[in-house]
Amino acid sequence: MNFDILIVDDRDIDLMLLSRIVKKVFKDYQPWEYMSGIDALKEIHESTQLKDTILVLLDINMPSFSGWDFLEMLNENLPARTVHVCIVTSSVNISDKKLAEKYPQVFNFLEKPVTLQDMEQLVSNESIFRKS
Repeated sequence: MNFDILIVDDRDIDLMLLSRIVKKVFKDYQPWEYMSGIDALKEIHESTQLKDTILVLLDINMPSFSGWDFLEMLNENLPARTVHVCIVTSSVNISDKKLAEKYPQVFNFLEKPVTLQDMEQLVSNESIFRKS
């Protein structure tokens, strides 16, 4: 694959489930997992191991540093890498979907619990996966 996948979620169970789905869809690919958006941002900006294109599966409802905080900081200090963000959340608020539209990196919005079918559909519908 020509991109790396980062999963950012503050709950162990959600990290584990989403990681399993990613591994099935991307044939045993190992995603990078973060319980902190700050740690993920640091990795995006500083890692020499990450590829130039990154897909971030981002929870928005996290304590102390939310997914919205992550997106704000990403926009304030754009990385050298290309970052595509899919918001993965239990929120069903239309206002969250509207707010997500303000961030150019956000290309999709999935509701938890994400299923294997959700991820397969995301991959088949999004051009970023065909370019990689």
